[in-house]
Amino acid sequence: EAYATAVERAGLDRWLASSGDPAARERIAEQRRQAAEFTGLLLRARDDLATLYASRRSDAARGAAKAERFEQLREEILAFAERPGASGYAAWADMKLNNADLALRATYEQGTRAFAALLAEYDGDFARFHEAAEALADRGPEARSAFLNSCRTTACP
Repeated sequence: EAYATAVERAGLDRWLASSGDPAARERIAEQRRQAAEFTGLLLRARDDLATLYASRRSDAARGAAKAERFEQLREEILAFAERPGASGYAAWADMKLNNADLALRATYEQGTRAFAALLAEYDGDFARFHEAAEALADRGPEARSAFLNSCRTTACP
């Protein structure tokens, strides 16, 4: 999924660059800014929860703080959805989000950035990028996991 998203974004960027439609470029740029900000909300909640779980609080106190943090996230999502063009995010406030949802979003974003960085490493050459991705797939699960998590510790696009 992260691979497909990285390819889709790069392909769209190329199409936008060649289309000469500045309004379309701006719309896509705004959608991406909003998506990045929204993902930031989710990832900050995930980081806050990780800190909470590592604390020495009692199980009951951690449970109460977890519920409070998810309620705060719901309120942040509703506030975010009030922004112009962001109403589609309101549906997230109705979801019963949990730790797995936040972990999945973090993993997805890290993987997408890792593939975008790999494409950039090959100067946007899709053929070389696809070859590198295939070689990575052949290296096994540990190598793939290390690659997908590489954007946790390095600067990736």
